[in-house]
Amino acid sequence: MNPGLLTFTYDSITTDVFGLSNIGVGLFGLLKGRSNVIQTAYFDDVLWIEKGFDPVTGDEFVSVYVKKEKEE
Repeated sequence: MNPGLLTFTYDSITTDVFGLSNIGVGLFGLLKGRSNVIQTAYFDDVLWIEKGFDPVTGDEFVSVYVKKEKEE
C-alpha cells in the first residue's frame, strides 16, 4: 500500500487557451470514464503535483493538475 498514490477517473476533458474557453480536445475525449493512477509528490486540495519516470527513457518528470470545481 502506497499512501502517495492517487486514482482518478476522467469525467470531462476540455481546455481554456488564448481566451477561448471549454474547447474540446479531440481524441483525448476517448479517455472519458477511464481511470489513471499518479504518484503524488504534493497535494493541497487545489494542486496535485505528480513526480514520476518515463517508462521508455527513464527521465524524471513532474506534472501539475489543478482541481476545478464542477459548475452547476
